[in-house]
Amino acid sequence: MKKTLILFVSLLSSLYSLPESSVYHKIIKMYENNASPKLLLEIGKLASQMEISLEAYQKDNNYRTIAHLKIVKSDNYGDFVAYDGYHFKQIIKKYPHSNLVDDAKYYLIYLSDDVNNYTDLNEEKTKLEAFIKKYPKSNLLTQAKERIEFIENSIKSGAPAILD
Repeated sequence: MKKTLILFVSLLSSLYSLPESSVYHKIIKMYENNASPKLLLEIGKLASQMEISLEAYQKDNNYRTIAHLKIVKSDNYGDFVAYDGYHFKQIIKKYPHSNLVDDAKYYLIYLSDDVNNYTDLNEEKTKLEAFIKKYPKSNLLTQAKERIEFIENSIKSGAPAILD
């Protein structure tokens, strides 16, 4: 599904000479209201990958209302635009018994709050451990465990934060 949406974005962008961000808006708007949990998950993944400048965000209200992006204040990195997790939250709210709730919660771990002054490895590790405890049969279990191992190795080497 994700590859199909990405190919669709690329195709429409090249066909109509539109910036990819405009195509993202169109896709999100088309499918959002009647989306299945799987489609909401893919829309959320696409929206979370959007890289938009502050200037572009401030000029186009669609980034806020359709793509659900927001400005994150950061003393360390400078303010930036990031996805607010809307589509992942919709899976949890509208489809609480879906087998994709764990996916949505996993992706929410990595979204910035309204203020982002640093990336705390211990905080990320704690969130991942809680995720594993709550969803021991998740399809993202291996990925979460690998990330915890990476974090533990980073902490041992003295790194307080990682930006990846």
